[in-house]
Amino acid sequence: MDFDFNIKHEDDRTRAQDEADGFMEECKKKLEEKDLDPVAMIDTLADCMEQKINEALAASTEEQEFQTQLKKRMASDLAPFACGDLSFNTSTEVINRTWTFRDTTKKSDPRRFLLEVFHELASSSIIAVRNFTTPEDCDALRFFVEDDIRIPFSALNDMTKQGQLVQSLAKRFYQLIQATMGWENLAFETQSSEFGVNLLDILTDSEGLSVLPTCTKEDLDKMSENDSAQAPTTCNLPGASSVQVPTRQFLVNDDRQVATVFLFCSQDGNRQLGGLHFPNAAVHLNPQPNMLVIAQHQSIQKPMFDGYTDEYHLCPNHDVMTHTFYFKDFKKTSSDKKRNAETDKDEL
Repeated sequence: MDFDFNIKHEDDRTRAQDEADGFMEECKKKLEEKDLDPVAMIDTLADCMEQKINEALAASTEEQEFQTQLKKRMASDLAPFACGDLSFNTSTEVINRTWTFRDTTKKSDPRRFLLEVFHELASSSIIAVRNFTTPEDCDALRFFVEDDIRIPFSALNDMTKQGQLVQSLAKRFYQLIQATMGWENLAFETQSSEFGVNLLDILTDSEGLSVLPTCTKEDLDKMSENDSAQAPTTCNLPGASSVQVPTRQFLVNDDRQVATVFLFCSQDGNRQLGGLHFPNAAVHLNPQPNMLVIAQHQSIQKPMFDGYTDEYHLCPNHDVMTHTFYFKDFKKTSSDKKRNAETDKDEL
């Protein structure tokens, strides 16, 4: 708005147009200084515009790279504080969707699940599903724990009640991956035989770290009643220095890894910390019992990390079960392009 109250709308398109008009004016002024025939004038004008646009693109690329590196450094530095801040809430989802699970092997009603999408791009996404499991499912999983670090694929072949519960759970998160990633021919056998992965790996916190909560108004009122009272030992005063908490950092560096599932079964009430933190995507999820999280690291169609979900941190004071999904990428040669084009879809 100018002094005459004339309003001018601005957006990315109008700003780009204004910048292009400015380039044109600069190039025209240069042409006025030269005595050129019409054809040479057009060529010179085109060369000048090309140079200006290339300079603008180079400057924009440099600025974007600077901002990217700056955000990554900030995210890395803030990760331990995110885990140490008890008031660090779960991020806000960008969209919610409903997904229906149908078990074709049983005569049961379809189950509906709410998918909370916290990050979504063509090559990466972060989705949380609350109440994805039941306490009975988690008890069944514990029945098959081996060496305190894994639940083997063989649990799916167990004919006990626990085995049936685990099989139903595995069907759910495999079908969910199929639905969210468009992966039509995903199967238990493929992941187990081709890549030798466990059904679930158990990541256990051995430190049992804890951070005092921030003092409530009631705590502060009790302090004010006694002038000689010292700083409380059961809570941190408001405004106190942020607490750094060590995190377990995981990097996804295998170009066949396309997604990871995180399953939180239970949460000890005495443990006050926890969380799954994706620094580059600026997404923080506080664990809840029976919650499932899916982190897609790259697209199946074009395997390439975009950098948003291929790094994650597990805050202390919680156990989490994980399952990694892999994609078998065949290298095509000129002699078998046609054959591979016909069979790629079936060889996942």
